[in-house]
Amino acid sequence: MDNLNIHKHPIILNLIEDAGHRIVFRAPYWSCDGSIEYAFNTIHTILEMSGDKMENVDALVNRINLIIGSLGSSVDISYT
Repeated sequence: MDNLNIHKHPIILNLIEDAGHRIVFRAPYWSCDGSIEYAFNTIHTILEMSGDKMENVDALVNRINLIIGSLGSSVDISYT
């Protein structure tokens, strides 16, 4: 979840937790982290678009590894 102030409102946080979800905020954005932020955003977007329902952490880790492997050299995640 991003760090938009409204997302941190107690009512919003309670609604999320009451629905059985865990709240995990993204790290604050720093311009020097742009390359890695791009890579994480790409992985996040592919996960969202796939619509896969991961039943456990191992399934999620496996899916993330498959995504990273499929990126190959199409995404430059090096820091320059």
